[in-house]
Amino acid sequence: MRIGSLLDDRMRKRFVHCHQMAQVLRCGKHRGKSFEEAAQDRGYCSWIFREQGLSKTLQKFRDYLVKEHAGIVTVGKHKQKFFKEVEAEDPGYCEWVKNLAEPTFFETFQTYLQGYAEEPPAKKQKTEGITDKCKVCFDRPIGCCFVPCGHLATCLRCGLKCDRLSGECPICKEEIALVTQTFPA
Repeated sequence: MRIGSLLDDRMRKRFVHCHQMAQVLRCGKHRGKSFEEAAQDRGYCSWIFREQGLSKTLQKFRDYLVKEHAGIVTVGKHKQKFFKEVEAEDPGYCEWVKNLAEPTFFETFQTYLQGYAEEPPAKKQKTEGITDKCKVCFDRPIGCCFVPCGHLATCLRCGLKCDRLSGECPICKEEIALVTQTFPA
């Protein structure tokens, strides 16, 4: 009896370990599927990128999508394709997006393609005081908000770098689920 319970315990631990390694969704429409399997549903991935206030599991799925695919195109001939796919399949289209003067629907994709080298054209700031400057580079105006903590602390370029490199808000160190571009009124 004792040996049986010991074996059951080992099997349970091994199952839990394998289950965690596979990164499985624990909620939502793709519950029980691996992140890789759920990523095949591009409409769902698009929703994950748009949605705010995601559960921890869905935030981890979003982090996986950002790491593996960078983002998803939401309009145009490559709608619902991942950024990295479009970059590999259609370099001419990517060059066109990079050179758009008013990238209204392509801002995130354009920023990705530019390798975070420059921030998309920002709207005019009300003031140019020190409180309006990025708390990371101290050069550009604040241009994004971290979700879920809500801190307005960095320019879009530095905000995307924080998300990509550490995944934490530079102010409170809370895990970043989403970086949203902001515009002063």
